[in-house]
Amino acid sequence: MAPQDVEKTAFRTPIDNFYYTVMPFGLKNACAIYQRSMTAIFHDMIHRELEDYVDDIVVKSKKREEHIQVLRRVFERCRTFKLRMNPLKCAFGVSSGKFLGFLVYSRGIDVDLGKATAIVAMKPPATVKELKSFLGKVSYIRRFIPGLASITSAFGKLLKKGRNFEWGEVQQAAFNRLQQIMINLPTVQAPVRKKPLLLYLATNQCAMGALITQEDGNGVEQPVYYISRALKDTETCYLRAERACLAIVYASQRLRHYFLAYEVWLMTKSHAIKALLRQPILSGKKSQWLLQLSQYNLKAGTPKAVKSQAIADLLAQFPGEEEFSLDDGVLGEVATAEEVGEQWLMKFDRSSTAQSGGVRVVLYHEENEAITLSFKLKFPCLNNTAEYEAYLTGLAKALEMGVKHLKVVGDSNLVVCQTKGSFSLKEPSLAPYRAMAQKIEERFSTFEIEHASRGENRFANALATLGSQIIFEGNSAKIEVNKRRESIIEVLKENFQEEQCEEDWRNPIREVLIREGEPAELKALKDYTLVGGELYRRMLGGILSRCIGQQEAQRKLKEMHEKTCGKISLYRRLQRAGFYWPSMGKDADQVQVQCETCRLAADREESYAMFASEDWREPFTQYLAEGVLPQKHNERYKLKRLVTRYFLHNTVLFKK
Repeated sequence: MAPQDVEKTAFRTPIDNFYYTVMPFGLKNACAIYQRSMTAIFHDMIHRELEDYVDDIVVKSKKREEHIQVLRRVFERCRTFKLRMNPLKCAFGVSSGKFLGFLVYSRGIDVDLGKATAIVAMKPPATVKELKSFLGKVSYIRRFIPGLASITSAFGKLLKKGRNFEWGEVQQAAFNRLQQIMINLPTVQAPVRKKPLLLYLATNQCAMGALITQEDGNGVEQPVYYISRALKDTETCYLRAERACLAIVYASQRLRHYFLAYEVWLMTKSHAIKALLRQPILSGKKSQWLLQLSQYNLKAGTPKAVKSQAIADLLAQFPGEEEFSLDDGVLGEVATAEEVGEQWLMKFDRSSTAQSGGVRVVLYHEENEAITLSFKLKFPCLNNTAEYEAYLTGLAKALEMGVKHLKVVGDSNLVVCQTKGSFSLKEPSLAPYRAMAQKIEERFSTFEIEHASRGENRFANALATLGSQIIFEGNSAKIEVNKRRESIIEVLKENFQEEQCEEDWRNPIREVLIREGEPAELKALKDYTLVGGELYRRMLGGILSRCIGQQEAQRKLKEMHEKTCGKISLYRRLQRAGFYWPSMGKDADQVQVQCETCRLAADREESYAMFASEDWREPFTQYLAEGVLPQKHNERYKLKRLVTRYFLHNTVLFKK
């Protein structure tokens, strides 16, 4: 005790008045002060070589040889701080022992057999007091019991005030069920550091439960902690996906120390839950849930076959639900993306300043609320680069959600026209972005893109501006504008690696460019260049065309021919889309020759006319609008060559 505080502990006896010189455990704050002192004394050993709870200490080590050294350090620390031990309460060199009422040994943690036997031997309660006593004893070992709240929900009516205590068949069945579980309680494991934890959920109309597991060396999931809770009045009306989200929040509150120290994977097949967890902005209770979960490293994964007995035990206590059947939609939120024919709408925009950039993506589905993504780019990027960052971020998000039919609307004329093939690619810095966009676009069953004015894209534009100009510390602010320190290309590169075959025509060229071969070799390959690991060929006018393999070439031939059948040269269309392979012209001509529609279109010669107008735009307007060409061969050739530089919109001629 501190000298100035000893008089405050004074007490009177028939003999004399006394005060404590050492802090007694009878004081209100004695336990907290003692625990704080022990933590300060053994701060560098706790959770590594020693576990402490107030005055109970366990010294641990994996090998017997190391144990002597650890004990020596503990004794020296106790001697330094004048801590004394009762030798009658000490045990040394044991492989198992009781700690805080539990049996701890190398295989894990078990309930003290005496406590479990006492609960099994109890008779059915006859009064409310006896029922509360029984539930209190069971609650002490609740982390070992899967779905405890689901079982004890049968006793809820008996505990309400003003109700007569009537023990019926339902209560007796729940009581017998609990006693049966007590006979075969599972062994829980202490989690291993730097290994992820797996979170499983189960709910029904009256309760919700969760299980934290971790895989052992053999790949078998071992239980770490069971939790459960009864649903309150309004919570019983939640949909299954909402109940599961509530279970996640409850698990994060009860097991906060696990969620903060480990990477946690939510194992669920429910796309509705995954969609809810990935939405940065929601309303009502869901926004509060996401705000609480945003502080944890929580990821979503798909569960494997149920091999662990711990998972089967949890699911058995919730018979009202099918296994992992959390697939119903959430009212007012985004539905599952896998339904056939569902088209999603994506809007994207960017904002860039001298210091950083911001991108914003909004995904809509019919009349439901929007899924929004906002990123603050912590690397230098130009306007066009930021546009592609926003575009690729939205495509990757839609692909991750399982969207099959996507329509994209954006106010970036460059991105829209390059995607349609109207604009050619000349900037080497945009080549990796365009290549990645082409790889993602072909993953969708149907894909459309169109240009929108700035006013039609106000929502994405406003939030993108916010993402670029706001300054905040850490990785995110409350408005959920996340920082991204590397380009979207680096994030997606591993998922879209192209398989290279030995006979690929690009391999010899790539090898020469990488090793910087002889000058004669480099001169012969002067039209080829490597941009971001991809091979490109420089065409006339400085246009960069991505070199593709034979398999991808066949896919692009088929895809482009379906879009332009009977309308335009397939070879020109492939050029505008930015593709190249050595036999592209020959292959394109062969496809069109074999197509009946293309042959008929070639036989129908365009109308010829003499242009007497002095307006230089009229030949281009007539050709683009009606397909009318001059009579002279050289004028026709010149017009066809120059018309690719222009396009017609609402009868107005624009230059690309």
